[in-house]
Amino acid sequence: MKNKTEKDQQALTIKILLVPVLIIIAQLPTMFLTSKFKEPYWKTILVIIVSALVISFFIWILQKVQRFITKKLNAQAWLMIIIATSFIVIINKILLPFFQTTGNANVKAQLRVLHSTPVLFIIYALVVAPVIEELLFRGYLINVLFSHTSHRSVLISHTNYLGMVCSAAIFGLLHISTDPIYFFSKFILGILLGIVYEKTKNIKASIIVHLLNNWLALII
Repeated sequence: MKNKTEKDQQALTIKILLVPVLIIIAQLPTMFLTSKFKEPYWKTILVIIVSALVISFFIWILQKVQRFITKKLNAQAWLMIIIATSFIVIINKILLPFFQTTGNANVKAQLRVLHSTPVLFIIYALVVAPVIEELLFRGYLINVLFSHTSHRSVLISHTNYLGMVCSAAIFGLLHISTDPIYFFSKFILGILLGIVYEKTKNIKASIIVHLLNNWLALII
């Protein structure tokens, strides 16, 4: 029993040490997207290829670490998606007037890309970013760092709640900004996405909510 416990602890340590490596890998499409290329054509090709490789890698990772069997997106799951998206709309409406117009490096870089290559940016914002970020922050972090839980008929268990908070905090911090309100909005978004993933038992559900959030941000 002791040997098994030690092996489990060693495995967990390795998984924790992998987190910064996976975060860097997840940032690769963004790095290519925001980099300066003289030829937009080659930039588009590189972003698509790198994004496809990174997504495939994280899907493989999720298949290895997910602690429950993926459920289908049934009526209850779609209801959860609608409720979570509605909450996000309300929260963004409340917080939007308090966002700082300067000091947000993440937003500045993305606006620059939006003006130079709008189609590529839309593909990235509505497909690439939601998929990669959900596979990493919900799929990997919650499953690996907070996997010793039981799923009963409650909304979320104590450990699941801690996992959601930690993954949401890292998610918010990586959206580089000196604006605490912007960070808070991303943190709340991360909490809601974590709840959706845990309740639906399907990463596609949190990806859809994330996609809808990004789409709403583009059109508002």
